[in-house]
Amino acid sequence: MKNYLLLLSACCCLHALPASAKNYYVSATGNNSNSGLTETTAWQTITKVNTAFANMVAGDSILFKRDDSFYGTLVVSKSGSSGKPIVISAYGTGDKPIITGFVTASSWNNVSGGVYQTNIPGAKGSLNMVTLNNLPQAIGRYPNAADSNGGYLKYESFSGSTSITDNELTSATNWTGAEVVIRKKLWVLDRCKITAHSGTTLTFTNTNGSTYTGTANYGYFIQNDIRTLDQMGEWYFNSSTKYLQMYFGTEVPSSYAIKISTLDTLLTIVSKSYININNIVFEGANSNAVYASGNSFINIQNCDFVNAGVGAMNLTSTSNLLIENCTTNNILSNAINANCSKASNITIRGCSIKNTGTLPGMGLSNGGSYKGIVATALSNLMIEYNKVDTTGYIGIEFQGSNVNVQYNVVNYFDFVKDDGGGIYTYVSGTDAIPGATYTNRTISNNIVTNGVSAPAGRFSSSLFASGIYLDGRTMNVSVLNNTVFNNAKNGIHCSNPGSVTIKGNTSYNNLNAMSVMRWAWGSINGLSITDNIFYPKTTAQKCLYYTNAGLNEPAPTTLQAVLTGLGSIDSNTYSMLNPVGFNFEIYGTTGGALIQSSPLSLEGWKAFSTHDLNGKKPVKLPFVNLFVPVSPVTLKPIG
Repeated sequence: MKNYLLLLSACCCLHALPASAKNYYVSATGNNSNSGLTETTAWQTITKVNTAFANMVAGDSILFKRDDSFYGTLVVSKSGSSGKPIVISAYGTGDKPIITGFVTASSWNNVSGGVYQTNIPGAKGSLNMVTLNNLPQAIGRYPNAADSNGGYLKYESFSGSTSITDNELTSATNWTGAEVVIRKKLWVLDRCKITAHSGTTLTFTNTNGSTYTGTANYGYFIQNDIRTLDQMGEWYFNSSTKYLQMYFGTEVPSSYAIKISTLDTLLTIVSKSYININNIVFEGANSNAVYASGNSFINIQNCDFVNAGVGAMNLTSTSNLLIENCTTNNILSNAINANCSKASNITIRGCSIKNTGTLPGMGLSNGGSYKGIVATALSNLMIEYNKVDTTGYIGIEFQGSNVNVQYNVVNYFDFVKDDGGGIYTYVSGTDAIPGATYTNRTISNNIVTNGVSAPAGRFSSSLFASGIYLDGRTMNVSVLNNTVFNNAKNGIHCSNPGSVTIKGNTSYNNLNAMSVMRWAWGSINGLSITDNIFYPKTTAQKCLYYTNAGLNEPAPTTLQAVLTGLGSIDSNTYSMLNPVGFNFEIYGTTGGALIQSSPLSLEGWKAFSTHDLNGKKPVKLPFVNLFVPVSPVTLKPIG
């Protein structure tokens, strides 16, 4: 009896032991009837992996064969544990395995006038990603982007957020059912479905919840209508018939590789923890290649994201997130969007972000699109050693406490939408101030260059791109040891700064080396600008530009009084190629007339403001020969 009890106890103990972690292999030449436990008994499809998750345990790995491509949406339905994550990776030799949402278009029929069509039964009604020889193509538009003013028509008036009126528009072509892309603000390019076209007025519904109203004499164009197809690669998808129509002119479709996205998402992770994804290529998502929400301890490393209709990675409410050594290319809205305002410990490191939001009208509506990296954390956000190149709006945007944005390179940005920065943060100025309690935020040792500005669609030559931009009522930020150059408007700009330190930076060949603005609803306090090199390259550029939109609000005062009270501004070096490089734009009240003021020399600035008593002109500037400046209006993207 005693031996029987011992044997029973041993059996129970064995039964209680956790299952051993396993490797599961997936190959394009595998078989879903296999066990998946060896390379020679690999599974074949993502569908099999999704069903097999039910039997997986912490520490298991799913390994896709290199040089193979797999169609489908991988849904992670099990969590790992500390020290035993669920791993999704690669095996074998060769190129990284590809998870794709693309199908290849074939069987084209000539419609007329250089337009061909083919049936794509699996395409989404909201099709947004079509490639020609692996490059994303824009929906057909009228006018074309190469036409005058960047292909924008002008609307003279608007009614709320539901209609615009263009006095020159006729109803000869009725655009009901098409999409109108409206430049509503400097920073807003909304896509709206036209519900009615009557004479000179277009009535529409807004997408993505946009509530922005228009701006009189801004621009718009029409897209997503077969009648707009007249340029190589332009396309239109009929969601009812599932026919894709594309313009080839005198060319023939068989000479090109045309791919269409038929899957919105390629990897989904919801309410899971301890998941590691590495060495995978994600291509051809119609929406976001990776969508993750409500997770913790998610690592995405050494992955490549190509040709996504909205974003490469869209992560919400995810704590302890690491995105490292990833690349993105040809993302139509935002490359990395980590909206984790109630989560902490977010790191985005060593990534290469290229060609984001470059096609006007193909990104999402509202102000929050056409951006490279957007990250919000409750606390502990690190964005470092990234290269962000060729971005339609903002390069890197952040919010949160205990933030470090450091050692990044941002090049060529703000050319589709405007009033943005290479590195940007914002706190609402007129509402309750959710970011006022954010503390300990540093922007340091970054290089930011070639902010272009986007005048098309607003019929103006004014330029608004800034290298580093602290917008709204930004507080508790240190801007240290950055190099900003060749930006269309400001090297460094801050609005209503509170406890902001700007020290040790070099600002070269920007319209305004340093810009400070006070809106009437805000104030400036705790501002420190010291030990910087502000180097205008031409006589038209300014060392420091101060704007006050309501000098006498809330109480009457003088320009000299507000300048004296700006904070601590001292020991900066100014080139003074513009001998009167200190300029002021002053309005007595909000919306009032401009108050004329004279620009000042460095000596005049010192005497008038009592700042920069230790400020100086350079004796020698060895750094000048390191740059080959290009006029911002003629900039071209790198690589």
